[in-house]
Amino acid sequence: MGKLRNDQTGFSILEPILFLIIIATIGAVGLFVWHTKQTADKLLVTTTSASPTFKKRAASGAAASLQSNGTLNTYTNKTLGFSFDFPKTVYAENGCTTSATVHDNYGKFVDAPTHHVTTSGLLPTTLVNKDNNFYITTTSTAELTGVADATVNGNSGYSLASGCVITPVTVDLIEKYHAPVTIVPSYANISSLQLIAAIKTPGNSLNSEVQQIFSDPTLKVSSITADSKAAWSTLSFVCDGKSEPMGGCANLGGSYTLHYYQKTSLLVFWATGQACKLQSDFGATVCYDQQIISSFKLNN
Repeated sequence: MGKLRNDQTGFSILEPILFLIIIATIGAVGLFVWHTKQTADKLLVTTTSASPTFKKRAASGAAASLQSNGTLNTYTNKTLGFSFDFPKTVYAENGCTTSATVHDNYGKFVDAPTHHVTTSGLLPTTLVNKDNNFYITTTSTAELTGVADATVNGNSGYSLASGCVITPVTVDLIEKYHAPVTIVPSYANISSLQLIAAIKTPGNSLNSEVQQIFSDPTLKVSSITADSKAAWSTLSFVCDGKSEPMGGCANLGGSYTLHYYQKTSLLVFWATGQACKLQSDFGATVCYDQQIISSFKLNN
């Protein structure tokens, strides 16, 4: 009997200690669950409070690929669901040299202080992008530096460069020299064809998407015409109350192609402009712009 009483006393001492351990464990688990829920709630608020108009580029490199296909490169974007082809080489400004002459107002060569100029030839192409802006361009370009106003034979209006460098082409470099062009103190004539591709946000109007692409709050879609031979529709606009191509559409930037793929709510804008963007040689025997646009297709 004495032994039994001693064992019971030992158990009674451990009992409150075990109780405290159990309470502490339950508290720790509860705190972890609460913290996890709070973190999840914060992430949920962060990701759903903003309503970006355009779907951003996926961080994963697997979301896009560039593959060789004979004389062409094939770009595939799995996130936005499209692909297109473009040539592996184009004619562009690819080197630097010096010159001691310039053209006068009559197109004749006249003597001038020695300065740097660019040379042209074939360059390999690539695709660079930032968010929903894509540029088919060359891997590098010749960039004139130290450009300053100069007077030649008593005539002003000349700009001469004291240096020239070969620079890798990036989105930032393209946008730096995008119109309106500021020649001083550096300049680069970069060959590139711009594409803007955006998924229309559910609940967002087509008008607001187009207005953001063209940075014009007065722009309104007047009609959507389905193409009988393609998966896209052509959009027409009203600008300041006037249908294109009348006045009020200055922000459209000249010639362009804008297609709307209703199946996937994809808006595709090509900034073709008035002149050929990507060409085969000096005389633009082949202009690749329309070939690239025609090769565009949905992946699904």
